[in-house]
Amino acid sequence: MNNKGLSLVELLVALAVSALVLTGLAYMLVSVMNIFARTNANVELQNESQAAMNLAIDNVMDANGLCLIEVEDADVGSAPVCVLLGELNISDTDFNSVSFVGDALIWDPSCEEMYLKTFQNITEGALSLSGATSRSEAALKAIEEVQKQVLDLPVEDRLPYLMSRNVKEFDLKPASYYVYPPTEQKPDPDNPGSLHTVYYFSSPMILNIRMKFELEYKPGKYYTRDISEEIAIRNRMPNIYLQRIGSSMLNYQCQ
Repeated sequence: MNNKGLSLVELLVALAVSALVLTGLAYMLVSVMNIFARTNANVELQNESQAAMNLAIDNVMDANGLCLIEVEDADVGSAPVCVLLGELNISDTDFNSVSFVGDALIWDPSCEEMYLKTFQNITEGALSLSGATSRSEAALKAIEEVQKQVLDLPVEDRLPYLMSRNVKEFDLKPASYYVYPPTEQKPDPDNPGSLHTVYYFSSPMILNIRMKFELEYKPGKYYTRDISEEIAIRNRMPNIYLQRIGSSMLNYQCQ
Protein backbone atom coordinates (compact mmCIF):
# COMPACT_ATOMS: atom_id res chain seq x y z
CA MET A 1 0.00 0.00 0.00
CA ASN A 2 1.38 3.40 -1.06
CA ASN A 3 0.94 6.12 1.60
CA LYS A 4 3.19 8.70 0.00
CA GLY A 5 0.21 10.98 -1.00
CA LEU A 6 0.31 13.44 -3.91
CA SER A 7 3.55 14.40 -5.51
CA LEU A 8 4.37 18.05 -6.21
CA VAL A 9 3.70 17.56 -9.92
CA GLU A 10 0.29 16.00 -9.23
CA LEU A 11 -0.57 18.85 -6.85
CA LEU A 12 0.39 21.49 -9.42
CA VAL A 13 -1.67 19.71 -12.08
CA ALA A 14 -4.65 19.54 -9.73
CA LEU A 15 -4.33 23.26 -8.91
CA ALA A 16 -4.09 24.14 -12.61
CA VAL A 17 -7.19 22.10 -13.44
CA SER A 18 -9.03 23.64 -10.50
CA ALA A 19 -8.04 27.14 -11.63
CA LEU A 20 -9.34 26.46 -15.15
CA VAL A 21 -12.62 25.10 -13.80
CA LEU A 22 -13.09 28.02 -11.39
CA THR A 23 -12.24 30.54 -14.13
CA GLY A 24 -14.80 28.95 -16.40
CA LEU A 25 -17.40 28.97 -13.63
CA ALA A 26 -16.66 32.61 -12.83
CA TYR A 27 -16.98 33.54 -16.49
CA MET A 28 -20.28 31.67 -16.72
CA LEU A 29 -21.52 33.38 -13.55
CA VAL A 30 -20.65 36.84 -14.90
CA SER A 31 -22.31 36.01 -18.23
CA VAL A 32 -25.45 34.77 -16.48
CA MET A 33 -25.56 37.91 -14.30
CA ASN A 34 -25.17 40.14 -17.38
CA ILE A 35 -27.92 38.27 -19.22
CA PHE A 36 -30.12 38.50 -16.13
CA ALA A 37 -29.48 42.28 -15.84
CA ARG A 38 -30.17 42.84 -19.55
CA THR A 39 -33.34 40.77 -19.43
CA ASN A 40 -34.59 42.58 -16.33
CA ALA A 41 -33.81 45.97 -17.89
CA ASN A 42 -35.52 44.97 -21.13
CA VAL A 43 -38.66 43.78 -19.36
CA GLU A 44 -38.73 46.81 -17.05
CA LEU A 45 -38.30 49.21 -19.97
CA GLN A 46 -41.00 47.52 -22.05
CA ASN A 47 -43.47 47.56 -19.16
CA GLU A 48 -42.67 51.15 -18.21
CA SER A 49 -42.78 52.48 -21.76
CA GLN A 50 -46.01 50.70 -22.67
CA ALA A 51 -47.72 51.82 -19.46
CA ALA A 52 -46.65 55.43 -20.07
CA MET A 53 -47.78 55.33 -23.71
CA ASN A 54 -51.15 53.80 -22.80
CA LEU A 55 -51.72 56.41 -20.10
CA ALA A 56 -50.81 59.26 -22.45
CA ILE A 57 -53.11 57.94 -25.20
CA ASP A 58 -55.99 57.42 -22.75
CA ASN A 59 -55.68 61.01 -21.53
CA VAL A 60 -55.59 62.39 -25.08
CA MET A 61 -58.61 60.32 -26.13
CA ASP A 62 -60.61 61.36 -23.04
CA ALA A 63 -59.75 65.06 -23.31
CA ASN A 64 -62.34 67.63 -24.35
CA GLY A 65 -59.73 70.09 -25.53
CA LEU A 66 -56.14 70.32 -26.73
CA CYS A 67 -53.49 73.03 -26.49
CA LEU A 68 -49.98 72.28 -27.76
CA ILE A 69 -46.93 73.75 -29.44
CA GLU A 70 -45.27 71.90 -32.28
CA VAL A 71 -41.49 71.60 -32.12
CA GLU A 72 -38.90 71.01 -34.81
CA ASP A 73 -37.54 67.44 -34.90
CA ALA A 74 -34.07 68.85 -34.18
CA ASP A 75 -35.42 70.41 -31.00
CA VAL A 76 -36.86 67.18 -29.60
CA GLY A 77 -34.98 66.35 -26.45
CA SER A 78 -33.64 69.87 -25.87
CA ALA A 79 -36.50 71.64 -24.08
CA PRO A 80 -39.42 70.77 -21.79
CA VAL A 81 -42.73 69.94 -23.43
CA CYS A 82 -46.16 70.69 -21.98
CA VAL A 83 -49.45 69.66 -23.57
CA LEU A 84 -52.80 70.73 -22.14
CA LEU A 85 -55.53 68.10 -22.43
CA GLY A 86 -58.75 69.67 -21.32
CA GLU A 87 -60.90 72.80 -21.41
CA LEU A 88 -58.94 76.03 -21.71
CA ASN A 89 -61.19 78.98 -20.80
CA ILE A 90 -60.03 82.41 -22.00
CA SER A 91 -62.13 85.46 -21.21
CA ASP A 92 -63.32 87.44 -24.26
CA THR A 93 -62.80 90.71 -22.38
CA ASP A 94 -59.66 90.04 -20.34
CA PHE A 95 -57.10 87.74 -21.98
CA ASN A 96 -55.23 87.42 -18.71
CA SER A 97 -58.28 85.83 -17.10
CA VAL A 98 -57.63 82.19 -17.97
CA SER A 99 -58.49 78.88 -16.36
CA PHE A 100 -57.79 75.30 -17.32
CA VAL A 101 -59.68 72.16 -16.29
CA GLY A 102 -58.20 68.84 -17.33
CA ASP A 103 -54.83 67.10 -17.47
CA ALA A 104 -51.41 68.44 -18.37
CA LEU A 105 -48.69 66.19 -19.79
CA ILE A 106 -45.32 67.66 -18.86
CA TRP A 107 -41.94 66.25 -19.88
CA ASP A 108 -38.67 67.43 -18.34
CA PRO A 109 -35.60 66.38 -20.39
CA SER A 110 -33.19 67.43 -17.62
CA CYS A 111 -34.28 64.52 -15.40
CA GLU A 112 -35.93 62.45 -18.19
CA GLU A 113 -39.25 62.25 -16.35
CA MET A 114 -42.86 62.65 -17.47
CA TYR A 115 -45.48 64.21 -15.21
CA LEU A 116 -49.27 64.27 -15.25
CA LYS A 117 -50.96 67.10 -13.35
CA THR A 118 -54.75 67.28 -13.06
CA PHE A 119 -56.80 70.44 -12.56
CA GLN A 120 -60.19 69.27 -11.32
CA ASN A 121 -62.12 72.55 -11.27
CA ILE A 122 -61.94 76.13 -12.50
CA THR A 123 -60.91 77.48 -9.09
CA GLU A 124 -57.99 75.06 -8.90
CA GLY A 125 -57.12 75.73 -12.54
CA ALA A 126 -57.18 79.53 -12.37
CA LEU A 127 -53.93 80.72 -13.94
CA SER A 128 -52.04 83.89 -13.07
CA LEU A 129 -51.22 85.52 -16.40
CA SER A 130 -50.07 89.00 -17.31
CA GLY A 131 -49.24 90.76 -20.53
CA ALA A 132 -51.45 88.66 -22.81
CA THR A 133 -52.98 90.87 -25.52
CA SER A 134 -54.71 88.19 -27.61
CA ARG A 135 -56.40 84.83 -27.25
CA SER A 136 -53.51 82.97 -28.90
CA GLU A 137 -50.94 84.71 -26.68
CA ALA A 138 -53.01 83.79 -23.62
CA ALA A 139 -53.00 80.14 -24.72
CA LEU A 140 -49.21 80.20 -25.00
CA LYS A 141 -48.82 81.80 -21.58
CA ALA A 142 -51.25 79.25 -20.11
CA ILE A 143 -49.00 76.42 -21.30
CA GLU A 144 -45.97 78.11 -19.75
CA GLU A 145 -47.77 78.73 -16.45
CA VAL A 146 -48.98 75.13 -16.10
CA GLN A 147 -45.51 73.85 -16.93
CA LYS A 148 -43.97 76.03 -14.23
CA GLN A 149 -46.34 74.67 -11.59
CA VAL A 150 -44.52 71.35 -11.83
CA LEU A 151 -41.03 72.11 -13.12
CA ASP A 152 -40.42 74.94 -10.64
CA LEU A 153 -40.85 72.45 -7.79
CA PRO A 154 -37.88 70.60 -6.27
CA VAL A 155 -37.56 67.14 -7.79
CA GLU A 156 -38.71 65.41 -4.59
CA ASP A 157 -41.90 67.53 -4.52
CA ARG A 158 -42.84 66.44 -8.05
CA LEU A 159 -43.47 62.83 -7.00
CA PRO A 160 -47.29 63.20 -6.73
CA TYR A 161 -47.33 64.06 -10.45
CA LEU A 162 -44.74 61.52 -11.64
CA MET A 163 -46.03 59.49 -14.57
CA SER A 164 -42.89 57.78 -15.90
CA ARG A 165 -39.11 57.81 -15.63
CA ASN A 166 -36.39 57.17 -18.25
CA VAL A 167 -38.19 59.26 -20.90
CA LYS A 168 -35.38 60.36 -23.18
CA GLU A 169 -37.59 62.09 -25.77
CA PHE A 170 -41.25 63.07 -26.05
CA ASP A 171 -43.22 64.67 -28.86
CA LEU A 172 -46.90 65.11 -29.66
CA LYS A 173 -48.03 66.82 -32.84
CA PRO A 174 -50.26 66.35 -35.89
CA ALA A 175 -49.15 63.51 -38.14
CA SER A 176 -46.86 64.62 -40.96
CA TYR A 177 -49.36 63.55 -43.62
CA TYR A 178 -52.34 65.24 -41.97
CA VAL A 179 -54.02 67.78 -44.29
CA TYR A 180 -55.36 70.78 -42.45
CA PRO A 181 -58.96 71.72 -43.27
CA PRO A 182 -60.05 74.82 -45.21
CA THR A 183 -60.12 78.11 -43.35
CA GLU A 184 -63.05 80.39 -42.67
CA GLN A 185 -63.24 84.06 -41.75
CA LYS A 186 -65.03 84.73 -38.47
CA PRO A 187 -65.36 87.78 -36.17
CA ASP A 188 -62.16 88.18 -34.19
CA PRO A 189 -62.87 88.28 -30.41
CA ASP A 190 -59.40 89.78 -29.91
CA ASN A 191 -60.16 92.73 -32.21
CA PRO A 192 -63.86 93.73 -32.32
CA GLY A 193 -65.01 94.74 -35.78
CA SER A 194 -62.36 92.69 -37.61
CA LEU A 195 -62.18 89.14 -38.95
CA HIS A 196 -59.71 86.35 -38.25
CA THR A 197 -58.99 82.95 -39.74
CA VAL A 198 -60.46 79.91 -38.00
CA TYR A 199 -59.71 76.34 -39.02
CA TYR A 200 -62.83 74.18 -38.83
CA PHE A 201 -62.51 70.45 -39.26
CA SER A 202 -65.22 67.84 -39.77
CA SER A 203 -62.90 64.83 -40.13
CA PRO A 204 -60.69 63.58 -37.29
CA MET A 205 -57.37 65.28 -36.65
CA ILE A 206 -54.56 62.72 -36.63
CA LEU A 207 -51.97 63.17 -33.90
CA ASN A 208 -48.68 61.35 -33.60
CA ILE A 209 -47.28 60.68 -30.14
CA ARG A 210 -43.67 59.54 -29.86
CA MET A 211 -41.74 58.55 -26.75
CA LYS A 212 -38.16 57.30 -26.48
CA PHE A 213 -37.07 55.51 -23.32
CA GLU A 214 -33.53 54.71 -22.20
CA LEU A 215 -32.49 52.64 -19.19
CA GLU A 216 -28.92 52.05 -17.97
CA TYR A 217 -28.68 48.45 -16.78
CA LYS A 218 -24.94 48.63 -16.02
CA PRO A 219 -22.36 51.42 -16.22
CA GLY A 220 -22.17 52.61 -19.80
CA LYS A 221 -24.67 50.00 -21.07
CA TYR A 222 -28.17 51.08 -22.08
CA TYR A 223 -31.41 49.64 -23.33
CA THR A 224 -33.52 51.94 -25.50
CA ARG A 225 -37.06 51.69 -26.78
CA ASP A 226 -38.56 54.11 -29.28
CA ILE A 227 -42.34 53.84 -29.64
CA SER A 228 -44.92 55.92 -31.47
CA GLU A 229 -48.66 55.76 -31.96
CA GLU A 230 -51.20 57.65 -34.03
CA ILE A 231 -54.35 58.98 -32.40
CA ALA A 232 -57.49 60.04 -34.26
CA ILE A 233 -59.10 62.98 -32.45
CA ARG A 234 -62.85 62.75 -33.00
CA ASN A 235 -65.10 65.77 -33.31
CA ARG A 236 -65.82 66.25 -29.64
CA MET A 237 -63.13 68.75 -28.69
CA PRO A 238 -64.66 72.23 -28.49
CA ASN A 239 -61.32 73.95 -29.15
CA ILE A 240 -57.85 73.03 -30.31
CA TYR A 241 -55.09 75.59 -29.83
CA LEU A 242 -52.09 74.64 -31.90
CA GLN A 243 -48.92 76.58 -32.57
CA ARG A 244 -47.62 75.32 -35.86
CA ILE A 245 -43.95 75.50 -36.76
CA GLY A 246 -43.01 78.93 -38.07
CA SER A 247 -46.36 80.57 -37.29
CA SER A 248 -48.36 82.06 -34.44
CA MET A 249 -50.90 80.17 -32.36
CA LEU A 250 -53.86 79.09 -34.49
CA ASN A 251 -57.34 78.31 -33.19
CA TYR A 252 -58.93 75.14 -34.54
CA GLN A 253 -62.58 74.45 -33.81
CA CYS A 254 -64.94 71.57 -34.42
CA GLN A 255 -67.65 72.31 -36.96
